Amino acid sequence: MPTDSTPYGYCKCGCGRKTSISTKNRNKIGHVKGEPVDYFHGHSPRKPDLSYSVDRNGCWIPKKKPATVGYVYFYVNGVYILAHRYMWVMKNGPIPEGKEIDHLCRNRGCCNPDHLEAVTREVNSQRGMRTTINPDIVFRIRKLSAGGRTGGSIAREIGFSESIVRNVIARRTWRNV
Repeated sequence: MPTDSTPYGYCKCGCGRKTSISTKNRNKIGHVKGEPVDYFHGHSPRKPDLSYSVDRNGCWIPKKKPATVGYVYFYVNGVYILAHRYMWVMKNGPIPEGKEIDHLCRNRGCCNPDHLEAVTREVNSQRGMRTTINPDIVFRIRKLSAGGRTGGSIAREIGFSESIVRNVIARRTWRNV
């Protein structure tokens, strides 16, 4: 964030980079020959466009066009950052070490911090939209296994592959359930 306390010769966007010396006077943008410029090349005093609309589910949908995978980026202080990660940090502070930001609403375009949660990669994957297995099925698999059933017979009964069932039983996947 730009501040008046930025050291002389450093970018006023707050990135901490040293700026170049102006080679000529450019009154229109405030450059004085021989003096450091205010912003590192490519950075800008403009505020990032954080505008969004609210849909019927309470999701905050940025006005910017989403990337191909459905996520939206903000351009902040010369850096592109995922909108949901930026909004999480603005409300909650830094993302905890070893955590990812999960969309509880399952809408990748949403940046409402109330719809976001910091979770491990494993939990984020388990909650994913393409996940076909859920905690109830995990409990059922483990209960049947504890009762003496083989992975193959359990797999045939519940309609999952034997490798998925074996991984659940051995706790290679779904360790946290």
